[in-house]
Amino acid sequence: MDLKLITKDKRSIKIKIPKSEDILILPLEHALLNDAKTEYAAFTQKHPFLDDPLINVRVKEGKPQTALKRASRTILRDLGSFETKFDKAIKSYKKSKKV
Repeated sequence: MDLKLITKDKRSIKIKIPKSEDILILPLEHALLNDAKTEYAAFTQKHPFLDDPLINVRVKEGKPQTALKRASRTILRDLGSFETKFDKAIKSYKKSKKV
């Protein structure tokens, strides 16, 4: 994944995410907005077919890149949790069909 840092200062960061990776934007934005240390998180995109999306993050405290790393870990943890719950649902479904 080739992320491009557009701007960064003490409390905020703006990153361009390639269109091929844009599926990560909504989970990333959601994880950031649920982080108590994040003041603002949003993505923008001038044109859905022509432009790469940008994710804008501003934090209340700490470093914005640290908030992005926390959000990434949250997404990975949630995906692992989904996999476990999905496996249990499949097993439960198979048991109910054997009756």
